[in-house]
Amino acid sequence: MVTARLKGTKIFQKLVSNLDNPAAIRRIAARTRRNTPENIFKILRYAQRKNPLWVFRLLTSDHPANREILDHFMRHHDADMRTLAADLARAGHSTEATQLFRQLGGNYRQVFTPSYVLAWTGELLCYDIAEKAFLQTKRHIPERGAPVILTEDGLYAFTPAGLIPLACQIQQDGLCFSIHTENGHLSARPDGTVAPVSHVMDWEKFCILQYQQT
Repeated sequence: MVTARLKGTKIFQKLVSNLDNPAAIRRIAARTRRNTPENIFKILRYAQRKNPLWVFRLLTSDHPANREILDHFMRHHDADMRTLAADLARAGHSTEATQLFRQLGGNYRQVFTPSYVLAWTGELLCYDIAEKAFLQTKRHIPERGAPVILTEDGLYAFTPAGLIPLACQIQQDGLCFSIHTENGHLSARPDGTVAPVSHVMDWEKFCILQYQQT
């Protein structure tokens, strides 16, 4: 992390100029490590589980350094930024989650109903009727199956032919909920799949993302 930042930089020149001063070299290396985007992102990722709104406000503030960090994460940490947006939605910050999803996907008009089921990965839950299998979108675009929506009557697959009821139950837990099928609780995976498990952790639970129309 540190050495990758040294090639052809003023930092390397400072190190060479302080070869006879080990304490100064340690200070320069420590400062370089703390200020690397990778290290900053590790700190933010740790903080977002406890306070995603604080992380969002920090990244989206008008400070030039924060803008540079956000632009870097948008380019290189797309999946992690979607997780941050999902954490915002799970905490009830739908407006901020929508803003972040728009920055990730482009400033186009959103044409979504306000009841899609959102996984911790930042992707929407889908259902493949032919294979009778749950899966996830990719950047909120269904590659297979139809998006799953939640109504007062339960979960449905939102297909061009209409709403198709899904044989599963939800267990509400505040703003989040778990989904139980005959095979177990649904758990979204980082690779885009959804697998049944015997028990779900809090972070595996789903929530509703309500897009703000533009």
